[in-house]
Amino acid sequence: MHELEAGVELDARELNSLLTTEQQQQLVNAWRDQQRLRQQKPPAVFKGYEAGHKNALAWIGKCAGMQAISEQHRTRLLAAQTQCQLVIKQAHDKIYQLLQAQPNLAVWLDREVDCILYKDDLSAIELETNNWLLLLMYVQLPILVSSRSKERWVTEEERFGWKSKRQVQIDVYRQAVREANKSSLAEFELEMQRVESRRSKIYLDNLFAAKSTDMNASANANNALTRAGLRRYDGQLVATTNKRDQAVWAMEAELQAKTEAELTENEREQRDIWDEHEAALKRRRKAKGL
Repeated sequence: MHELEAGVELDARELNSLLTTEQQQQLVNAWRDQQRLRQQKPPAVFKGYEAGHKNALAWIGKCAGMQAISEQHRTRLLAAQTQCQLVIKQAHDKIYQLLQAQPNLAVWLDREVDCILYKDDLSAIELETNNWLLLLMYVQLPILVSSRSKERWVTEEERFGWKSKRQVQIDVYRQAVREANKSSLAEFELEMQRVESRRSKIYLDNLFAAKSTDMNASANANNALTRAGLRRYDGQLVATTNKRDQAVWAMEAELQAKTEAELTENEREQRDIWDEHEAALKRRRKAKGL
């Protein structure tokens, strides 16, 4: 996992050896889903709007390139600016009507479309100001996320959640690790249940046997637990090298190590905050004599 996240190239055979057959298929399916995302095309109904948007951009450029030296030039520029304003409004009306008829098409646009296009009256005197007003109108027109325009606010990759093959692999392996940890936890809990069941049986058998012979029943039952390498009920700690205990402790340590390795930075931070909170509570209880 750490090698994948670090960008190290791993052999496919090595990667598959870490997954079950079912998980390998999940990896294949996840990558196929990503490929399908890349193959989808914007609906054809956008073509008319795209043409209008392109026309509006052309008029913006035309107005910006015209001079206003003589009165004749100023008249031509104002006429061009008026036409540009009309073209922008037509493009806005077209996309707004399209979304009114098919709201689900909004996913293909990089920004929301207001019902009213903000615009101001063009000035016959401040022609340079007019160009800025036209730009303010133009930026209200959305761009398709599938466009190659650098003016997009949102890319197709961002909108539809495209992932690289490595990202897909990391997601599948991270899920596989979680499942493995859950399996280890389940095995550990089952083993603990078995140990507790055996512990209870040994204690009760020896307790009743000791009572029938007038022996110290509780001590005798707890001593039987010690001989079996199990934890005593009286809380007395006795060193033991019982193999079953060692196996359980090793399993517990391995589980804790796996869990620690899979924690995200945010999860570690939350855990540390909780630990500090618990420690503070203990100090307060101790200070109050509780």
